[in-house]
Amino acid sequence: MVQGSWVLHVGWQKTGSTWLQKSVFPRLPDVEFIGKRYPMRAEDWSLQLFNTIHFVDDLEFSADRIAEVVRAHTAHVPLSKVRVLSGEGLVGNPWHAGFDSKRNADRLQAIFGPAKILFTVRNQGDMLESLYKQYLLEGGTCRFETLLSTRSQHADFRMEHLQYPRLIRYYESLFGADQVRVIPYELLVNEPQQFVDLICEFIGVDRWTLNESQRGYVRRGFSPNLCRYMRYINYVAKSNFNPAGFFGQRPSANWPRVKQALHPYTWATTIADWEERLGRRRELLAPEQRHRIQDYYRAGNQQLQPYVPYDLGAFGYPM
Repeated sequence: MVQGSWVLHVGWQKTGSTWLQKSVFPRLPDVEFIGKRYPMRAEDWSLQLFNTIHFVDDLEFSADRIAEVVRAHTAHVPLSKVRVLSGEGLVGNPWHAGFDSKRNADRLQAIFGPAKILFTVRNQGDMLESLYKQYLLEGGTCRFETLLSTRSQHADFRMEHLQYPRLIRYYESLFGADQVRVIPYELLVNEPQQFVDLICEFIGVDRWTLNESQRGYVRRGFSPNLCRYMRYINYVAKSNFNPAGFFGQRPSANWPRVKQALHPYTWATTIADWEERLGRRRELLAPEQRHRIQDYYRAGNQQLQPYVPYDLGAFGYPM
């Protein structure tokens, strides 16, 4: 196992992880940040660590060998510093049914031993919308309802991935209940300083005060109007799901203006913007879909509530 005090931020996806990895973890006092960095280079040893955890076959995986690599790259870090590893994909790949969620937990325990585990969660309605927008960004072509109900070669999303207590309890069984903390993403949106204070308290370092620019957390993504057009663009655009596409999914800033103007994404963005200006706003989730999602997650969120010192119902979680 590795040396020193470790905190593992393992997910979930779409809960402000990039903001934490860029704006918070590297700046916390008495913290050595080992997680994802931006930009990340192929030679970064932390990227190699993630790739090993995620992709190495069980028959080839060796926790002792990985722990030795971690020790070698952190030997210069004083033992007084807390080491933070952050990778939201550690909770499992959402596009492949979260098949690796339990396996990743077992591997982390074998490598890091008695570490602290930080989860960030988000109400499932908003989470599903955000994941669907990410799916479109990756090049997906399914409708929202189709993505939730069918299995395909490039996407096998399952709603169980967002039944948070299942995985939280498993981490408790591996690391201990007092070593696991769950913080809602909605606190970052509404009270970012409280969000960071809770993380600092759990990590065991001094409070770190956000400046004004860091308080203005901004959520980005395709608008619901644009999502409709992105599905069709993705049929012919080159992407992770469609490597044989005719052109890039979005125009490059380095392209000539005429080439940018002729790209389908430019036309789709313009049409979507005009629709919103004229008051025509689509919703990704129909009312019956929202009701089904609420019914599906209600019981699990009631089990999640004891882990979170805030009213989850007030944050939009189905209760």
